[in-house]
Amino acid sequence: MPLRVHLTVAATTVVAVTLLLAAMILVLSINSVLVHTADSAAEARASQLATAVRQEGPGGIDHELLGQAQNVDIIQIVDSSNRVVIASPPTHTGALTESVPPEAQHTIYLEERAGDAEYRAAVRGSAGPGGEPFTIVVGAAEGPIQRTVALIALMCAVGFPVIMIGMAVLTYVLTGRTLRSVDGIRRHLAAAADGGLPHPRIPVPASGDETSALATTMNAMLDRINGAHRQQSDFVETAARELLTPVHGIVDGLASAVDHEEAIEPDKAGTLLANEVTSVKTIVAELLLSSRPRGDLAGPPGGNGTVTWANAPSTDRSPSTSTSHDTLG
Repeated sequence: MPLRVHLTVAATTVVAVTLLLAAMILVLSINSVLVHTADSAAEARASQLATAVRQEGPGGIDHELLGQAQNVDIIQIVDSSNRVVIASPPTHTGALTESVPPEAQHTIYLEERAGDAEYRAAVRGSAGPGGEPFTIVVGAAEGPIQRTVALIALMCAVGFPVIMIGMAVLTYVLTGRTLRSVDGIRRHLAAAADGGLPHPRIPVPASGDETSALATTMNAMLDRINGAHRQQSDFVETAARELLTPVHGIVDGLASAVDHEEAIEPDKAGTLLANEVTSVKTIVAELLLSSRPRGDLAGPPGGNGTVTWANAPSTDRSPSTSTSHDTLG
């Protein structure tokens, strides 16, 4: 799998897991907040009704306390025989719960007996002015809460995949742009290795980021390699000239003797060949020593990182002091 695709898949997976967890936390948090708000509103109204029943009895309750409001959808006041004394709205004539003792207070989840509606109800007991027990039931419909939570879940189900796709596209594009710079460096290095660039230089991006630092480092390395290559070329050229000198001496001496039809005395011939061959042997030994690895481009201590004829290891080179003409006499 290409690195670009691998990074995109990894980033998208992380974002998908994060969004999934965020959606779950969001839905659960909203459901908890809505339920808590509904319970608080129902409990507050039930407390007000219990106080009114204790002071005035069911018949003296203010009609405003019996009205519906947000998170207050049903109100019932039930006597000790489970008979609904007051109901709001009036259609709910069946008791939603059993009667409870005075001063009892709790919140329950129940279903309306006359239909399929579901409520969260705050149930509170209270005693009338004559001591008769009553049960106050204030319920908040579960339907609006469930619809709100379902709507939030649907929005997350639709919106979060769009965010995930956008993140995947953005990651793919940005990763491609970043890797394009690295690939450009690779192409320049490949061209330099193939000899396609006489003086290879990698363009340095103006971003000042890690890619720019990499290009700067690679340019410095290319400069060192080019310098080493030039020094080696000079070294080989100088060595070739040094090798040609004794060879030319031998060839010229022999050619001179042939041109003058002179016989070469064995002693003189031996001296000629010995001197020139010794020079060749010395130069070849120096080439062998110079070609030994230095460990890295830094070269020996105090050096400039390359080998030249001037700093090549010495083997007591003694250039031939006599030419072929002198030797032949």
